[in-house]
Amino acid sequence: MGEHVTCALPKSESTWLGGVQMKDDDAISLREEVDRFKRELKEIPDPNCGRIQELKEKIRTNTLLTKQAIRETAERIAARFLGKE
Repeated sequence: MGEHVTCALPKSESTWLGGVQMKDDDAISLREEVDRFKRELKEIPDPNCGRIQELKEKIRTNTLLTKQAIRETAERIAARFLGKE
């Protein structure tokens, strides 16, 4: 007298599950995209260690020009030319 019970997803869940499955085409396009990024990474130049060291030194000694420092300097120069200082 064994009863046979089938396990099935409700229709709404079975259609959702169908959308989740990955297609072979998606795997191929993902692989192609990864390969493209690998090629692009090879074209990026290595960092210029000398320039990085120079920037670190300027940051450490507070001599790195920032937009704010440039703006303030420009305002002071403009004030001198306009006779306000």
